[in-house]
Amino acid sequence: MTTPEILPDIAAEIHAEVQKDIQLVEPRSNWASSLGHPCARYGVHRRLDWQRKPLHSTTTQMLFNLGKIVEKHIAKDYLERAGYTILEHDRPISTEKSGMISRLQIGGKLDFIARDDRKDRNPGFTFPVEVKTMMPYDWEKINTIEDLLFSKKTWHKTYPGQLTLYLLGKDYPIGCFMTINKATAEPKIIWVHLDYTYAEELVQRAEVINKHVAAGTYPDRIPYEDQICGKCDFAKVCLGDVIRTEAEILTNDDLLSKLEQREKLKTAAKEYEELDAEVKKELQGIKKGVAGDFAIIGKEVHRKGYAVEDKTYWQVGITKL
Repeated sequence: MTTPEILPDIAAEIHAEVQKDIQLVEPRSNWASSLGHPCARYGVHRRLDWQRKPLHSTTTQMLFNLGKIVEKHIAKDYLERAGYTILEHDRPISTEKSGMISRLQIGGKLDFIARDDRKDRNPGFTFPVEVKTMMPYDWEKINTIEDLLFSKKTWHKTYPGQLTLYLLGKDYPIGCFMTINKATAEPKIIWVHLDYTYAEELVQRAEVINKHVAAGTYPDRIPYEDQICGKCDFAKVCLGDVIRTEAEILTNDDLLSKLEQREKLKTAAKEYEELDAEVKKELQGIKKGVAGDFAIIGKEVHRKGYAVEDKTYWQVGITKL
């Protein structure tokens, strides 16, 4: 065996192969996972302007691939070892009998339908299971359907709509999310009952999107929210005409410098915020401690509740173009 003079950069080779998985595919339907998005205009952009969506990074693609592996192998193994039989896996929901899902042009694949066959438990209990991997900070914080609906992260907001449409399409009164901690592989179950009022809201959103897609038009924009609009895949498409026709052009060099620096610090600030919350959770109940070069001091604090007075303020949203 001859050792090569220059050793191969295997990591770079893997990145190059994963890069081939990244491609834009024209959506033929409204994915159930997108109908929970709070903006119907996003749903129309997703169908009409799919070619203008920025390609994600190889790192993001690797996370997507990891999620598929977790779903296919780890989550399935967890369910079966706990005594559940997998009846369906990765089956399209558009095949439901009534034809409603197909008529509404809703697509999606349900991770699992599981059945409890243990005679000493709930024999025959059958329910859909949707698997989601999460960063440790999010996994710790999200414990209920409300935590998802009111999350600051738009992709979390879409999860309840996805499972609700699966329940509606498959005609199940209850299902669950299995969230899996990316750091520990620990599972958590969040049960979701079929909410017909919320389901009707999702159906109406699909109808609005379909109407605009057929006409080649767009619904009105929602009021600008940085967490939604500022992080939208179609921000440049949706907000571009606003900037071209309505915006005041700002040329202050000092302001431009601050904006550029702000953009550079965004990722670090987000990482700090999540890590800070994770560390402080671990330190709950510790009044005084030493960890390496760090002194830890904690105390219980009681904060009185109060009503927030009405006020008018100027909301600012900043999006990198």
